[in-house]
Amino acid sequence: SPSEPETPAWMNKVPPTGQALPAPRVQASYPKPGSDAPYDPTPVPVAADSPASKIPKIKPHNPPETNDEAAAPPAAGGNNGDDPTDIRIAPGQPGVPAASPEETQFNLANDLYDRKQFAQAAAEYERYLGQYAEGKHRQAALWWMGEAYRQLKRTAAARSSYQNLVIAFQEGEFVGPAALRLASIDYEAKDYATALPLFRKSAALAKTDEVRLISRYYEAICLEQTDRRDETKEVYEEILGITKENPYRDDARLALATMAVNDKHYNEAFKQYEALSREAAKPDLQADASYKAGLLARDLGQNDAAAMLYARAIGLPGGSAGLRADAVLAQLHLFYDTNKYKPLLDAYATAKSAIPAVQQPEAMLLAANSQRQLGKHTEAREIYDDILRQFPRSPQAADARYQRIISLYATNDANFVKEADDFILSSTEPVKIDQVRLMKADTLFKKNDYDGAALAYGMIDSSNSLPPKYRAEAAYRLGYCYAQARKPEQTVGAFRKFLDLYPDHPFVTKALVMRALAYEQMKKYDQALADFNEIISDHRTAKERETAEQHKIFLLGQQGDPKGMADACRVLLKDYPKSESSGMAHYFIATALYEPTKDYDGAAKEFEAARQANPKEYAAKSGLMLIRCEYALKDAKKLATEVDSYQKAKTQPGVPPSILAWLGEQEYDAKDYDAAERHLTASTEGMGEKPPELWLMLARSRLTEGKFDGVLEASQKFLAGSPPEPATRAAGLLAQGEAQLGLKKYDEAQKSVDECLQLQPEGVLNARARILGGKILFAQGKYAEAAKMYMSVSVLYDDSEITPTALKLAVEAFEKAGQAAEAKKADAELKSRFPNYAAAKVP
Repeated sequence: SPSEPETPAWMNKVPPTGQALPAPRVQASYPKPGSDAPYDPTPVPVAADSPASKIPKIKPHNPPETNDEAAAPPAAGGNNGDDPTDIRIAPGQPGVPAASPEETQFNLANDLYDRKQFAQAAAEYERYLGQYAEGKHRQAALWWMGEAYRQLKRTAAARSSYQNLVIAFQEGEFVGPAALRLASIDYEAKDYATALPLFRKSAALAKTDEVRLISRYYEAICLEQTDRRDETKEVYEEILGITKENPYRDDARLALATMAVNDKHYNEAFKQYEALSREAAKPDLQADASYKAGLLARDLGQNDAAAMLYARAIGLPGGSAGLRADAVLAQLHLFYDTNKYKPLLDAYATAKSAIPAVQQPEAMLLAANSQRQLGKHTEAREIYDDILRQFPRSPQAADARYQRIISLYATNDANFVKEADDFILSSTEPVKIDQVRLMKADTLFKKNDYDGAALAYGMIDSSNSLPPKYRAEAAYRLGYCYAQARKPEQTVGAFRKFLDLYPDHPFVTKALVMRALAYEQMKKYDQALADFNEIISDHRTAKERETAEQHKIFLLGQQGDPKGMADACRVLLKDYPKSESSGMAHYFIATALYEPTKDYDGAAKEFEAARQANPKEYAAKSGLMLIRCEYALKDAKKLATEVDSYQKAKTQPGVPPSILAWLGEQEYDAKDYDAAERHLTASTEGMGEKPPELWLMLARSRLTEGKFDGVLEASQKFLAGSPPEPATRAAGLLAQGEAQLGLKKYDEAQKSVDECLQLQPEGVLNARARILGGKILFAQGKYAEAAKMYMSVSVLYDDSEITPTALKLAVEAFEKAGQAAEAKKADAELKSRFPNYAAAKVP
């Protein structure tokens, strides 16, 4: 008989046998599932600004290589008579019973397989199975027939044999291996759903930890590929818990880390990567995990841990040069962001020779900025110059030029103004240009060059690229420079713009004083008096108030004493309370209180007295002025009463549209939508160019009244105004979509939702657009799709109003779709996450 090779340990573990059953001697083992390439699961998309977006993917290691031999059966020939149970094909010796036809057929197939004549062996196994339907070797024949076909690379035929074996037998030494073979075939075909139960069956029937482990590992991969995340995590955690002879432990930990990142469970992801950084079997994986753990630690605010992990990634021998360079840069950024400038410079000096050229400019810029932060401007400018000379086309070169300008400004360098002008002419970055202009203007201002400073401040006065704080300061200094240069008209214009744009700025009173003084130079006493009165009445604690009082006395003399005129009116009323002129007196007192002092409350009382004293003459005049007073006082309730009375009388001139618009806005905020709709509509009829916001409020007010045609008209006029902010336009699209839904214009409504989602890829408006999209689907009877849309809101957002509303709508949609289980699941989630939620508040 052919010689028998030593039975490898691998096959001794996989198909344990409790009895002496003949089986062919085969050069085959249970292969690792999948192709030769390492498993690389499709990642779940993650947000661009999350830690996961910074972590490059690590591919799990290949499963352990297995011995490629299987347990060998007794040969077809004799075995020197040592084992009387051996079945022989050759004629028996005297006294030895001859083999039965069944045994002879089975041994014939075995012998052909042993000779590697796999096609003939498969045919003989097939013949055995056809002749002996109840044969005692049927399980073995199915197995080895599958093996023969596998050797012939006839995968479909092999799969059929293994499948017949698994279906026909629930237990036996070949059932588990056959399940593993089937699972491997389906896995290689990427049919993970079919492979999953087979890997599970293999694990259940395995008699050794090694086979059970490989089956469980690929079961986890199939679970992950079929999006059964909770079960996937459980299996990976089970694998992770096996510490002895477990080649998949690092892969399981890596998979758990990846899942945690994708689920935004960054603390858990950090825990797994940090463990890999210490325990991974391969140095390159240790280094990679150290770097990723450092990134996560940084984002979690664990700066000390991040620094330690970056250092580990840099120092581990397994890391690639590129990884070490990335870790060095991350370490430098960490030092800079935490104001550790000296450690940054020490680290840079140590690692700069190993940093690739493509990353050198970034590291150099961090080093130069650190030198500047330490007050070492000469050293900083040397590095900035090196960047500009060595890497002129790098993204950091432009920033280096700007940072160099900052250094010149900080040291009051004599060449600053000239270099600032060069920078302004050559730069293409508006933000930095305006910032350099501001530094240039401040430099000239400090030198008392007010004309030059005013020119520089004027160039950034209308800039939108600077933060509001700097724009306000530039606007104030522009007016100050004009005042110092004795240019009153320009002074008034500059301070008017400053006060309009920044009414709450700490320099408001200073600006009012300087503007009033400019008005005095121009002999415009009314305007000057108004500025001084504003200081007196509205800024009682301002130190400029004393100056305002002094100048007010002067101006009253220039104007013929208007205060004396008001006092005379009061004397008139005291002496002649029933005078026909009492209405006029009250009106003049009210006018004096309204205009110069802005005592709107006192003026309102006097206007009311004028109306009562002489309604024929002053009802209309006082009525309109009362409306202005209540508007200035921001008393919406009284204003509404006055407006309704004034409009009912059809008095002319009409109420200013701006006041009607403000009143409508207040009523809208108070949820008095009927009144808001009435006043907002009136404001649009008398207003010239309408603010887009007015149309949006009008659309929303009409929406609550169910006036969908009016909503559509208002929302479309709002959108036609092309508001520049995406959020504002998205709000208009939502109103338009609601109207289109109400009018059953489903396709148009869906287009509104799609544009809104494009403008607002996240946030509250995105969530509301998704809910509206669900309503559109629901209205069309697409209940399952609607439920899916609603559920997307519950996954993406955790808002106390929007999320439970979406869940409640999802329950209704699932019930309409006949998906009772999903409806129950959504309802359970609603009650679990929002136990205090009483009823859906549909936006």
